[in-house]
Amino acid sequence: MDVVPGHCARCGTENTDVIIFSATTEEHSGEADALCQGCVFGSTGLRADIPMQLLSPGKGRNKKLKRAKKLSLKQEVDIATELGGRTQPGSGNQVGAKGDIRKKGELRVEAKFTEAAKYGLLLDDLYKIAGEASPGELPVFVIDYLEQGTRRLKDRFAVLHFADLKGLLNAARNNL
Repeated sequence: MDVVPGHCARCGTENTDVIIFSATTEEHSGEADALCQGCVFGSTGLRADIPMQLLSPGKGRNKKLKRAKKLSLKQEVDIATELGGRTQPGSGNQVGAKGDIRKKGELRVEAKFTEAAKYGLLLDDLYKIAGEASPGELPVFVIDYLEQGTRRLKDRFAVLHFADLKGLLNAARNNL
């Protein structure tokens, strides 16, 4: 999903932010028309039709998906090891096991990576991991920046709510 300036394909509104949805499955891929927020979140709820096309069979696409999945799993294992947590089954796609990494009672982590110089972080992404954290767990969003081509870790950043940062700083001060 990308938000870009443009015009809405459904209602024709110009010079507005439009949302472009794309979806990929194992065998199909597609992209929706650019829609304004009003058309996406209309009275019938969230709605974007995505015409799907069969992907041409080939080793290249499956190889890229497997490589990305392998890299994602490695990232999750590395973060879990560093933080003393564990990876969640299915990278958090199962009921009762949300988030990518969890240290029960302490933290819940969502992990993403990019080879680009920037990462588009949405407020909804932060709300999602915050909503998945159990009471007493610190919700953290981790972004790995990788070297393009080699995919080696260039740097790792953690995003957390400002109130949680203040709490951590106060706890550290009280323990000095």
